[in-house]
Amino acid sequence: LSVCICHGIGRFSYALILPAMQESERWSYEVASWLNTANSIGAIAGALVSFAVLRNAPAGAVFRLGVVATAVSVFLTGVWNAWWWLVAMRVASGWGAAFAFAAGGAIVAGRYKGDSTRSSLASGIYFAGGGLGMVVSASIVPTLIAANGSSSWPAAWAVLGVVCALMGVFPYTASLGTNVTLPGSQARAEGRVQVGKYVLATMAYLLFAFAHTAYVFFV
Repeated sequence: LSVCICHGIGRFSYALILPAMQESERWSYEVASWLNTANSIGAIAGALVSFAVLRNAPAGAVFRLGVVATAVSVFLTGVWNAWWWLVAMRVASGWGAAFAFAAGGAIVAGRYKGDSTRSSLASGIYFAGGGLGMVVSASIVPTLIAANGSSSWPAAWAVLGVVCALMGVFPYTASLGTNVTLPGSQARAEGRVQVGKYVLATMAYLLFAFAHTAYVFFV
């Protein structure tokens, strides 16, 4: 459910709310694109920082921080229509999502360490949560905005924030019993190996980003 919250709702629900925000606030496409660019900036920064934090901090604590930050920032996005506020909340949402995503992956890997079959199954279920979040967002946002008009976009963010909070109860409490920690020296050693090991994968994702510029900006 954490991936559902942080990515399915925290990031991708923006595509559903964007038309209403653009119409209500009279934004140009350039202005509209910057809000999700801000979310991407937060995600990149959060991913880089989470790597350093997870060297010494328990993954469960980092995970809970990310889930809470995402739910709160999604809710607060609808509190004020000031440009700087919306940008700040989108950055915070991306940051929190990166923390929860990275730490959640570490928890799954640590919990089923030594059992490749269960680890693969658990990872598949974990990452599939993003699709569930999109379904949840699509079942709420269009109906709400169609019934109340484009000016109701703040309510859409507020409702999604509440949904994130409710859905976050289970992963939050489930993570309380986890004690996965990657020692700093081990993380540094593994980090040096992974730099070379994942160069091709990193390049593939970079090309994906270039090929889907409009998607990255507006979805």
